[in-house]
Amino acid sequence: MMTKYVERNKKGWGEVKDPGVPFNPGKTMHISATTDGTIYTTDISGGMGSEALGIIKKVNGEYEKLEKLGLPFNNVEKQQHPWIAPDESYIIFTVRRPGQDPVSVLFCSFRNKDGKWSEPKELKLGINAGQPFVSFDGKYLFFTSGEQSKGDIYWVSSKIIVRMIPSGKS
Repeated sequence: MMTKYVERNKKGWGEVKDPGVPFNPGKTMHISATTDGTIYTTDISGGMGSEALGIIKKVNGEYEKLEKLGLPFNNVEKQQHPWIAPDESYIIFTVRRPGQDPVSVLFCSFRNKDGKWSEPKELKLGINAGQPFVSFDGKYLFFTSGEQSKGDIYWVSSKIIVRMIPSGKS
């Protein structure tokens, strides 16, 4: 599996490019970017089944190496599919829980003034949920649900996220 990208130019879309290390070969899956170009991704560098939340920082226009996010993330297996707010104020991600119901749920964590992340809390959606995405205007949370090849995309008001903001957060 290789990650590729295309840049938009005045004439439309440019040529397909390989972003190289740290994205390839097969190290990342499901990327989300902040305004400053920091990438949050599913780290699959250990192969499928080893999924963890990862970060790739952009410094002086170049991407650094892929790193696993530290605590409070990746303290349980199968954390994946991060969506990061463009201002990096919060992150939503999937946690796969084989043998539990629901088997796939979304968690949310908020960044405080000191740059530390809050303990992730489950977004109580009442159904299996994965691959989160918040609309550009911030009004809706979209997510996938259902069995593989039989799933669909669902959405709810982003107020479910706002209600989770820790007290005292600014």
